[in-house]
Amino acid sequence: MVRACGIAHAVIDLSPAHELLYEQVLRAFGPEAWGEEAARLADGNTRARLRMTALYAVANLTGRMVVGTDNAAEWYTGYFTKYGDGGVDAVPLVHLTKGEVRELARFLGVPERVITKAPSAGLWAGQTDEGEMGITYDAIDRYLRGLEVSEREERAIETLHRNTEHKRRLAAAPPKFER
Repeated sequence: MVRACGIAHAVIDLSPAHELLYEQVLRAFGPEAWGEEAARLADGNTRARLRMTALYAVANLTGRMVVGTDNAAEWYTGYFTKYGDGGVDAVPLVHLTKGEVRELARFLGVPERVITKAPSAGLWAGQTDEGEMGITYDAIDRYLRGLEVSEREERAIETLHRNTEHKRRLAAAPPKFER
């Protein structure tokens, strides 16, 4: 996409940094302490946070901002990594449903294969957003637009929303001490 749009870019291989960091975490705590699923999630979130660290390093060096890609469905369900892909300076797509983002992409001439590709953060082989969330973007979009969804879909969406409330808030702080 960056080549097609003529956008300056660089490829930064974060694999060595990730391997070094995550190896140290596993050495200190071991994946068996929490199980395979928790270890995979911790690994994926570590990758997302390393990406954000690299993006902010580039932004600092070049005097730029970091712009996020979260849409309304991802924001509402909390489908982003806190201080990872959710740690940005601006989120211009946050009020657009996934369907509206696809429409905008078509309008802008994004290749159809990119638009219809199964959304994935690419954190591990075979990972997809919808597979991880357990619900489709279409169902979330319908729910956000006030259209009918099944009871199961509504419960799933509201559970995701409730369980991720902390991601949509600033860091908690104790009350201010007054003299």
